[in-house]
Amino acid sequence: MSGQIQSTELKHWHATVPNELRQHLVHTIVQSIIPGTQKATLIEPRLQNVVNFARSIEEDFYAASSSRSEYYRCIADKVYQFVKEMENIREGCRNQDIYEDITDRLARL
Repeated sequence: MSGQIQSTELKHWHATVPNELRQHLVHTIVQSIIPGTQKATLIEPRLQNVVNFARSIEEDFYAASSSRSEYYRCIADKVYQFVKEMENIREGCRNQDIYEDITDRLARL
């Protein structure tokens, strides 16, 4: 994740967002998808698709936003969306485990 994040059209507020902050926001997006991910692990080949996906989200918001606050809000909304989706997936897995446990117990009766 050490590469420079690029943008094609510079807007006045872009100068107020250093590349290090943009990289941090990419890492935040990755963490919302895969909780507990450390920055050092982002160079692992198995995570490159997730990192590239997060980077493309950040770049899209950077290019499309008309202000720094809009950019932050878009990133925050996307992170929140991913966190909620992951919670729903985990809850679904827990419910599936509970369902399987109950059906296994009933089958043994």
